[in-house]
Amino acid sequence: AEGSPAPGYVPNDGFTVRWTGQVVPYSDDTLTFYTFTDDGVRLWVNDSLLIDHWGPQGGTEHAASLYLEGGKRYPIRMEFLEIGGVATAKLRWSTSRMPKGPVPQRQLYPPQQLIPNRLNGFVWLDADGDDEWDSIELPLAGAAVLVTESGTQTVVAAALTDDKGQYDFPAIPSGTYSVLVLPPIQAGSVEPGYGLSQSGVSPEFDLAGEQHLDQNFAFRIALDAGNINSAVKTWEVSPNPTDGLLYFRKKLVAFQERFQIQVYNADGKLCLEKIIPENVWETELDLGSLASGIYIVRAGGQSVKITVF
Repeated sequence: AEGSPAPGYVPNDGFTVRWTGQVVPYSDDTLTFYTFTDDGVRLWVNDSLLIDHWGPQGGTEHAASLYLEGGKRYPIRMEFLEIGGVATAKLRWSTSRMPKGPVPQRQLYPPQQLIPNRLNGFVWLDADGDDEWDSIELPLAGAAVLVTESGTQTVVAAALTDDKGQYDFPAIPSGTYSVLVLPPIQAGSVEPGYGLSQSGVSPEFDLAGEQHLDQNFAFRIALDAGNINSAVKTWEVSPNPTDGLLYFRKKLVAFQERFQIQVYNADGKLCLEKIIPENVWETELDLGSLASGIYIVRAGGQSVKITVF
């Protein structure tokens, strides 16, 4: 064909194209790959450079062979150079039992790193503090599980655990992440346990594409849970995580109190401030203008970590 493959973005001549993915042979065999291009071409299969003719040429076919196992995915990359005139790029294959023809779409897959990953697991209350789940220990329903991108701390997925304490993220892109887990408010005085740091964050982990990672986490009874002098929560917020609208509710003991509510981002910058007067149970906090991330709600000398996604 002549002309630009993407008018307005790519010139008619003087451009390159790269296709990457995975190819799956039908059976164990020696496969021959054929390129037909005008102009230059390079072809890698299983990270081996099979064809390398990078320069001006009319419509020309090149071929190379290698042995591959059937049903297995192999990385494949083809690069094309268009210098001028007609632009043509074709890829075909054959075996001793299969005539030369186009590689069927059903035998081609995206690059592994572009295939989503699955992350799931459950959260429980580790009553005996032994870092192992026992059948008599309760799952924690309503715990907030947040997958954050390392470096940027961007929240890429968030959910509350179900009645069985389970969470499931079926489509996490490749990258380096950590998980932040917040206990449900009704859990009482608990602290991070198995799989979590003191701040409730998991160690970093990598997802490279088409992986399934199972991660379980636990909270344990806080050491000061039996201390009658420990602070009594006078308010709560929900839902957490939130998509922008957050409800601030007083507990019964604080009904007659006046609170100054402040919301800070992870850098300590004040993002929102509001007053809830005496004898008012509840107020709304509109966080819709805030970027996705982790924030701190402070009021009455107490604070709660929340996530906006």
